[in-house]
Amino acid sequence: MKTTKFLLTLTLTIFLFTLAKESTAQDSTKKTETKTETKTETTQPKAITIPAGTEMMVHFDTAINTEEYSEGSLFQESLNIDLVVDGKLIAKKGTAVFGKVIESRGGRLFGGEKLTFTFTGIMIGDEEVTIVTDTMGVKGGQGGTAKIVGAGTLIGAAFGGAGEGAAIAGGIAILKSRHEHIQIPQGTIAQFKIEKKVEIKE
Repeated sequence: MKTTKFLLTLTLTIFLFTLAKESTAQDSTKKTETKTETKTETTQPKAITIPAGTEMMVHFDTAINTEEYSEGSLFQESLNIDLVVDGKLIAKKGTAVFGKVIESRGGRLFGGEKLTFTFTGIMIGDEEVTIVTDTMGVKGGQGGTAKIVGAGTLIGAAFGGAGEGAAIAGGIAILKSRHEHIQIPQGTIAQFKIEKKVEIKE
């Protein structure tokens, strides 16, 4: 009788000990998982959003023209002013901005010259970040006249005797009188808006 009672007590003690051990192991596993999840959440990189409609101003460090830049040609210019979003500096003045020629028509005797382009990227840190902008540019006419086409504005350093800050369409240069080509001169400033939001990892 005593032996049976002792065995029952021993069995119950072992059972309770095993149960407590399993419970402790489960709690430990949950804590580990919680810590892992918390660590994962805190190490996820943050992203900065440049909203659609954000305005940019780009300085033409190098002129582009219909004589040397055919359709699809790539070019590089620079930010004319700091790019700031919600009070945070995204890119400093002078940061490289990349563009692509969309249409290039020159060498026409009776007008019809056209040079349009779009900006495709900007350097953020050590990475080129893709941007989407509307096509913009200039179109020539008879008598050396020209006008801005597409979205955005072209201002500044005009040729043809136009004053500083004049609309660039009033100063488009005919590069060769016998082979009419137009250009967007060095020093021109392009002012435009980003068409699609951009996500940048910090």
